[in-house]
Amino acid sequence: NGGFRDAALCVPAITAHLCHLIDGREAGWPRLVEAQLPENTEAAKRNAPYFDGVNFASLITCPVAFTVGYIDTVAPPHAGYAAYNACPAKEKAIFGSIGFGHATSPVEGVRAKSWLSERSASALCGRTDGGVDVDRPWELRAPRCAVQEFRSGVYWVEAENFGDYGGWLLDTQFAHKMGSGYLLAPGVGKPCAAASTRIDVTSGGLYKIWVRTKDWVPEHHPGQFAIEVNGRRIGKTLGASGRDWSWEQAGEIELSPGAAELRLVDLSGAYARCDAVVLSRDRSFVPADGGEELERQRAVCTGTPEAIEEAGSYDLVVIGGGPAGVPAAIAAARHGARVALVNDRPVLGGNISSELGVLLNGSGWHPGYREGGIIEEAVLAKASAARGRVLSFSRVFGEMVAAETNITVFPNTRVVAVEKSGEAIASVLARNTLTRRRTRLGGRLFVDATGDGWIGYFAGAKFMFGREGYRAYRESCAPEEPDLTTMSGCLLGGYGLPRMVERDREVPFATPKWAWPLPDGFYRKSDGLRFKWWLEHPGILDDCKDPELARDSLLRIFFAYWGWMKNETPDAKIRALAARHELVSLPYMNGRREGMRLVGDYVFTEHDALAKDDLPDSIGHTGWALDTHDPLGVDNPKGNGSWRLKSPEVPRPVGIPYRILYSTNVPNLFMAGRNISASHVGLGTLRVCATCAVMGQAVGTAAAGCLRHGVSPREYGRRYLEELRRTLHRDDQFVPGFDGRDPANLAADATVAATSEMEGHVAAKVVDGALRTLPPDGGDVKGIIEDTGFGYVKHAPDGEPKGWVSDPRCALPQSVTVALPEKRTASEIRIVFDSNFYLPKIWVHHEMPVTLAKSYKVEATADGVHWDGIADVRQNVRRLAVHRFPSREVKAVRVTVRETFGDASARIFEIGMWNVSEP
Repeated sequence: NGGFRDAALCVPAITAHLCHLIDGREAGWPRLVEAQLPENTEAAKRNAPYFDGVNFASLITCPVAFTVGYIDTVAPPHAGYAAYNACPAKEKAIFGSIGFGHATSPVEGVRAKSWLSERSASALCGRTDGGVDVDRPWELRAPRCAVQEFRSGVYWVEAENFGDYGGWLLDTQFAHKMGSGYLLAPGVGKPCAAASTRIDVTSGGLYKIWVRTKDWVPEHHPGQFAIEVNGRRIGKTLGASGRDWSWEQAGEIELSPGAAELRLVDLSGAYARCDAVVLSRDRSFVPADGGEELERQRAVCTGTPEAIEEAGSYDLVVIGGGPAGVPAAIAAARHGARVALVNDRPVLGGNISSELGVLLNGSGWHPGYREGGIIEEAVLAKASAARGRVLSFSRVFGEMVAAETNITVFPNTRVVAVEKSGEAIASVLARNTLTRRRTRLGGRLFVDATGDGWIGYFAGAKFMFGREGYRAYRESCAPEEPDLTTMSGCLLGGYGLPRMVERDREVPFATPKWAWPLPDGFYRKSDGLRFKWWLEHPGILDDCKDPELARDSLLRIFFAYWGWMKNETPDAKIRALAARHELVSLPYMNGRREGMRLVGDYVFTEHDALAKDDLPDSIGHTGWALDTHDPLGVDNPKGNGSWRLKSPEVPRPVGIPYRILYSTNVPNLFMAGRNISASHVGLGTLRVCATCAVMGQAVGTAAAGCLRHGVSPREYGRRYLEELRRTLHRDDQFVPGFDGRDPANLAADATVAATSEMEGHVAAKVVDGALRTLPPDGGDVKGIIEDTGFGYVKHAPDGEPKGWVSDPRCALPQSVTVALPEKRTASEIRIVFDSNFYLPKIWVHHEMPVTLAKSYKVEATADGVHWDGIADVRQNVRRLAVHRFPSREVKAVRVTVRETFGDASARIFEIGMWNVSEP
């Protein structure tokens, strides 16, 4: 019971055939983990039917209790997969023992080895309380629960608990603002299929019907719908009240005892929305419009426990499961911390998740400076699994997190408050976005990776919002006076961006009256029928204060832009192309760019991004432009014009200082991602996703160091900064200004020999400010040149390229041997292979870099004669390979590369040895 949060130790079972809960004595059913069963198992089995395939699915009509028990090692997965597809509720937690009223009921579970192995990532990331297929996040649904008369005379039906969503979607983006998830009808001019559910009416009578709705463009009332009860439409049209979230009295109906069907009928195809339906025969009952009274009524009328569940205490609580939060959690866990990863979405990844699909940009546009560490590990895992297809980081992050036994994941969980002890945070209070249950998580340290800075805000941390004026930091890109403008987000739908279908005829489109009013003279140059990142609302809209308004504004902009391409663009080619296309869907998730920025002991500004020297506490690097987007959004008629001149390129990758990653006044709070301590202009380079991952890994590593030494984040930076920089370098994160020296590296004074090495020279000539190189036959050679600071010449990190490249004329396998001056005791070998950092990350999403070693072996010797195998890897997908083994004496280590992903040479940057204990 309780979901994968309690079954995390059963991950091996999840990836095998799932569970037949029998007594474990039958042949062919080996016992994997213990399960609670009644004393008289055989009698219980006779009274419980054998559920398999569709028969099994037909019984999944209520919230599911499960445990992982015994494993069927023989049966095929088809029955389980069929059961899942046939289940009308699309319940995702169909694993293990199914208890209808009793958690220990011995029911044999579905058999689904292939299905579960394929979806093992989402098994841990989205199954605690409802879940979703990690590759189809728009199918998110809440666990179904029976509607009961918890308050006399009142049936309260949450829209997310409807049995069949029809064409409506569950939207939980704004649950922290309006109190709940809701159903959204995302029709594009065509009404969606009705959502429906059934309730059992115990007492007949005249029922008043209330529906909580929102008129999302009150000037035009676009999102209109109706409610039907037992096939009868209740008279009033809903969603046209002219009000924000509030209750509308739909009408009255006489009901008899027995089943009653409710249907939400979309009338407009224009994003109608419904939060809840209340049927009341108590004439005095009026649902509250908002605030604490609405929360109390919801809890009472739906039977939701008001008590706060204690969810445990952790070394580190990371709030936010995006490109900063996930690396932070993984880094801390790998260095020994017990971590809670709290994510308000059903899948991991944030802006780079399967829900949004933002490109993984960062410093890779500077050749040789792509980000390493945990994010490179994820990139290569994704490329390996993709095999030419487009896969999301949600699956990869899920698998990486699931592999860390020190991490407990809380999906669909939104932190809504903090509790403090003095100035420090003691715990966070969270609400599940699907069930509305409340939990408390305690911690010693906390990471705000929410993107918007909410944890710091709740804790009273100092923060910045909007644009600083020129006088604040004397930034050339800043406006003269400060204002509240922030960067707009953009609507994204994972890798299923807005979908147009080409028809065999012209398809007219009348721009709706409620679409965003584009300014006179509006023009955008378009390369086809594409909805681009610059479809943005004016930055004065506050998407922290009213995130739903910001998202809705983007919806209106998308409709306006489609109408402009169909009917108004002066580009005849675009207009002709659009004429035969029909818009059939739009994304509804807002990929956010800026919120609150928490103040640290240092504020990163334009000057740091453009400086020639790195700050002494650099823990990673950034290289994106000072890209702050158009503050006017589409209200700027000419778009990508003058504002771009105020977004200069960062001329070289620069260091990110540690001091911007912890709060200046909340002593146990880190931050990572786009809510770090930076000016609005400085954020332009730091906010992109790969750079967020660099900051996340640094913060997670630092948190583990704080715990190990018993110090605060500030004190850790003052006393143990070199330890942090050294550890990050060891974990393959580029640290500007760090020389790579590690006193604990046993191979630091080793000698190196190789079976072959590539030789050659580079002929270079400067022509018109560009460096032209003539590579030798058989490969390319990186030239060593003087650092010119600014200019056109690109040079390798720290002044020279490092590494071994075997002679491409000599066939693989090729070996390199690292010999120590004397025998030393070692327990860990780390190898850094070449995954071609001269390619930006977005080029490495679909196939493996040819330079990476695919098959290799590692051997060690204590006497120089007898070699023992340490590792034999046939399908490597990592740049940084870490091999641990029982402590032993080592005189030399040999690494043999048998195969690459296509390159003729074996390539290794570094081989290091340590004698370490498990964290």
